[in-house]
Amino acid sequence: MGNGRKDNIFRLENKNLFQTFVVKRIFIPLHPFLIPSSLLDMKGRQFIRLSLVLLFYFSIVTASFANHISADSLQIQVKYHRLSKSIKLRWAVPNANIWKTTNGTGFKIERFTIERGGNVLKTPERILLKESFKALPLAAWEEKVKTNNYAAIVAQALYGESFELAPNANGAQYLMSESKELQQRYLISMYAADLDFSVAEMAAWGFEDTTITENEEYLYRIYCADSTQLGSIHYGICVTSGATAELPQPTYFNASFHDKSVLLSWDITHLRSHYVAYQVERSIDSIHFEPRFTPLVMNMAGKDMIIIPDSLEENYTPYYYRLYGVTPFGEKGPYSQTIKGEGYIPLTTLPTITSYETDSNGTLNLEWQFDSIAQNQIKCFELRRSISSTSGFTSIIKDIAPEIRKVVVKNLLPSNYFVIAAIPHKGHETASLPILIQTVDSIPPIAPTGLHGIIDSTGIVTLTWNANTEEDIYGYRVFKRLSNSGKLFKMNDVAITSTHFRDSISLNDLNNYVYYAVAAIDKRYNQSTLSDTIQLVKPDIIPPTSPAIVSYKATEKGNLLKWISSSSTDAQQTLIYRSTMSDPLLFELCQSVALDKQEWLDTQTQYGVKYYYALKTVDTSNNQSDFSPTIVMQCKTKNKNSVKLNIDHLPQGRLLTWNFSSDNVNGTVEIYRLTSDGTFRLWKTLDAAERSTADTDKSSGFEYVYYIRFRPFKGYPIFSEKVK
Repeated sequence: MGNGRKDNIFRLENKNLFQTFVVKRIFIPLHPFLIPSSLLDMKGRQFIRLSLVLLFYFSIVTASFANHISADSLQIQVKYHRLSKSIKLRWAVPNANIWKTTNGTGFKIERFTIERGGNVLKTPERILLKESFKALPLAAWEEKVKTNNYAAIVAQALYGESFELAPNANGAQYLMSESKELQQRYLISMYAADLDFSVAEMAAWGFEDTTITENEEYLYRIYCADSTQLGSIHYGICVTSGATAELPQPTYFNASFHDKSVLLSWDITHLRSHYVAYQVERSIDSIHFEPRFTPLVMNMAGKDMIIIPDSLEENYTPYYYRLYGVTPFGEKGPYSQTIKGEGYIPLTTLPTITSYETDSNGTLNLEWQFDSIAQNQIKCFELRRSISSTSGFTSIIKDIAPEIRKVVVKNLLPSNYFVIAAIPHKGHETASLPILIQTVDSIPPIAPTGLHGIIDSTGIVTLTWNANTEEDIYGYRVFKRLSNSGKLFKMNDVAITSTHFRDSISLNDLNNYVYYAVAAIDKRYNQSTLSDTIQLVKPDIIPPTSPAIVSYKATEKGNLLKWISSSSTDAQQTLIYRSTMSDPLLFELCQSVALDKQEWLDTQTQYGVKYYYALKTVDTSNNQSDFSPTIVMQCKTKNKNSVKLNIDHLPQGRLLTWNFSSDNVNGTVEIYRLTSDGTFRLWKTLDAAERSTADTDKSSGFEYVYYIRFRPFKGYPIFSEKVK
């Protein structure tokens, strides 16, 4: 390496490379996948590809230090790896500007011994390992870059005048602007250093401490060597904790083989904190393995799964694959399990059904064609059937020999879709286009059974029945009539496929019943006979007609009522209501009598009291009619039960006393008093055990009039005379 022009700092001389490759300019288009090394013969092209992929993903943060870099943090990130006689340190600065600064000033490395022999030291022992640890000068990189592509990339990032992507041969615009150059140098050099610890050491981003003692634990601090930067760049820190844990084995390693190619994939969810790159090895004898990818495979897309293709020299030849991970300290992890497979020529020829016919017995003779050259690729044919042309095909004849081109099928369905599938030794099967074969069918299905229905209080009818078991059932039709002598009419022209149906009816008409039946329809539209007709009782919400009082008379035995009962067919009883006031809201039910009884004598009356009567009818659904017109009678019965009220006038007011002449004295006493508007209002309610009360009201010029109503717990109330 010489000191030539700055824009040609590194000229990598390589006979396999095109004469001279200038790292500053890259003239091949971007591609999002790492191409297998078997497709690139020249080492120079491999180097070009590595640089290109790293530049293309310059903004993606991946494993190791790259995934710790944050624009919001100004702290140096540090990791360690402990070996038996040394500890390796790796660190990264948080952004491109600090990267540029520290490349010139370097880092300070100090170590504190914090534990010895399992005991924590009261005062940690400090050692300054490096006062100013800087990247090696330009000349020191010359020999390394001849054999190490990662060193060439880092050296160009550190010392090259330019680090941009040039336009490709067809004159496309620059892929990235010059304003991104510093960011490109920073991120890409971090990725390259992740792949080779020796390169990280040369760039002053890695250090191996060989002065450790086996039974000691340490705390390391990495500073920016420029003391003026200490206020803005926080030091990095890491604490050792015994030997580094064993590296994990890659799992879920899979290979999908195709025509002279294979697609390799593996899950890195649990590997990203350990490995920054991976290598896949291949063997043809399961013993001698060779690496397949240069450079190593990195998770450039930031996904949980890495997917990468590889090419195969031969089909139908076994190949063996395994992989391992590489840490940012250059340590190689354990191998994955070995997987085996072979490429194959995919089957592209389709069977073609050429003829089919059915005889009078419903037997199908079916024939097909298939390319005889592709016959060696298949192990058998299968005949499949479905009732749909797009899905649901099931095999009805399997393992048909590759040389056979004809089958016989019995027990056909009314409608059959058939395909012939060619099953290859490897890869995906192919199938013919479906053909429809229908048999002659004039036999209707049997009538549905189990028809049941209910009508709710809003008039919604819900019908259910048992499903028919015939294979060619298409659906059902529902029939209805409104009277027993009426004709059933069809409810639905389009057959329903379920075994339930909803209808709505009017509850305000005079029909008490509604009738339903169901018929089944097959796929040839043959209709069964009707099911048994069911009769459903409609909910009754129509009240009966009111009874009519035709005569009434007050006798010495009681008040006699005669009426004509309701004419409604569902009328059940006549209800007799009574009140001592004309307000219908105060009516009380006195008696409930059978519909055929049309007179009633009220013997529970009080002489001289006016009674109001009204009648109602109740039907079998507990619907009640309106009240009949109200009649009034003044009682003429000399009842032995009575209440006698006395009033004594005292200076303080009036003393009311009373006595009962009744067999039943358990109840309440209600005292009514005349008000200024000329009506009697309830003044006081007392227990029947009371026999007196005082009224101390002394309104001048007002006439006080009282009467008592005794309400026994059982029986009718008793009234006193009105007393002034």
